[in-house]
Amino acid sequence: MPRFLPHQLFFGVIVVLWLVQAMTLGMSDDEAYYWVLSQKPAWGYAYHPPMVAWIMGISDGLTSWFSFLPREGRVRLGGLALSSGFFWLAIQWARAILKEEQGREIELRDLVFFLLPGLTGAGWMMVPDLPLFLAWSLCWWGSWNPQGPRASLLLFLGALIGMLSKFSALLFIFSASLTLLTRAPRDLRLRLLCWLGLGSVVASLPTLYWNSQNDWVALRYQFLERHQGGGAADWTRYLRFWVSQMILAGPALVSLIFYPRLWKEALHHSRTQALLIWILPAAGVFWLQPLFSDFKAHWALVVWWPLAFWAVTLKSRPKWLSPFQGIFSGGIILLFTLFTQWPFQSQLTQWWTGKTPDPRWDVTNDLYGWRELPQFLREKLETDAFQFPVLGSRYQTAAQAAFALAGSSVATLIARKPGETQEWPSLPEHIDDIRGSGWPLLKKPVLFVADQRYSQEPAFEQSTCLEIGSLETRRGAYLAKRIRVWKCSPDRSF
Repeated sequence: MPRFLPHQLFFGVIVVLWLVQAMTLGMSDDEAYYWVLSQKPAWGYAYHPPMVAWIMGISDGLTSWFSFLPREGRVRLGGLALSSGFFWLAIQWARAILKEEQGREIELRDLVFFLLPGLTGAGWMMVPDLPLFLAWSLCWWGSWNPQGPRASLLLFLGALIGMLSKFSALLFIFSASLTLLTRAPRDLRLRLLCWLGLGSVVASLPTLYWNSQNDWVALRYQFLERHQGGGAADWTRYLRFWVSQMILAGPALVSLIFYPRLWKEALHHSRTQALLIWILPAAGVFWLQPLFSDFKAHWALVVWWPLAFWAVTLKSRPKWLSPFQGIFSGGIILLFTLFTQWPFQSQLTQWWTGKTPDPRWDVTNDLYGWRELPQFLREKLETDAFQFPVLGSRYQTAAQAAFALAGSSVATLIARKPGETQEWPSLPEHIDDIRGSGWPLLKKPVLFVADQRYSQEPAFEQSTCLEIGSLETRRGAYLAKRIRVWKCSPDRSF
């Protein structure tokens, strides 16, 4: 029988976990939104570069014949390939370094540092961070050992995929450039920098073109509007950020930055100096930004990933560090898996408070309920079930309805912001006009959906809206999702 090495077993367990999650859970709100974008291929979108939508559209199209697979799983296969790619590259790099520097094979105590809970636990979801981390890994490989034509290809692809995934790829492209300037042989340096720059420029062209046609909406949002927070330092928010990092990165990994003996020894090593080039630019943004404006906890994972590379190869790390990281990270990933598969959070909340839990506090409830929407409409509207387009109260509800009703009925959003009109299907036969932030006039009847998280009721001008019913989905004894549906008709004919 073949003998599985630690890195093979480690990688296999992670991939199986991702497959189970991808195939059994409904779409998250963000995934459903990216799927909507994938239905209208474009050079850019209002909030992100186009890579995540392109990959999801390709995955959905290539797997359309595999009807025996859940559709949610099929559109996530591209994400699974991306996650597998950057994890496998990380393991192979660590194996090579440990063999070269310490003369030994990689062991489980090394691999646990790649178990960043916020990355591993959500590696099955199709989100822009997955192509971003693959691009990071490609640029890392290409700049770490810049020899031969392979390095040029890796740098080009890394810059291309990264810039088409998230604008924060600029940070690691800057790091790759510095690495090449300090590590690459002089006779190869210019050529490698040109390939890295070419990938960046080629990837920027679609984004610049789309934004130039849409009032620069995506660039203004990402670099200005998203980070506006008044400018005053908020230390409570900053503490909340570091608590989130202890959970998403693991306390052992976080503690490395406060471990002076390791830094004193490691700073004399060329590998550590090279990794700092990748750590410091991202840390200068994502470790400081939460002090002055709102944040999303997973943004800083791009800082902890190179720190994990450093931790894997530290020869003098304390013996307690590896089991601490492994036990904590494995426990968080297991808890996240259990909470998504079973209503454990609601059970714990009821046990702790003695009250019926509010389903809005459990974000994993967003993965449930929307699959039943087509059958619910059949029961309520019978032959008219799919005769009317569906409008959502927010982009999350519109996206979830669009994914659930794909092939049966059109679902869209009342587009009010620049750029949104190109992302969502327009309904000129049903909607008369949109007056700023107000509600439009209707020409023909439509359905309107909301859930308990985004619960705004319809208020179309000169129209009558009657609620046809409420779809309730339960996880065990607990309410998970309540979807309300109205039929709205104009009071006058056009």
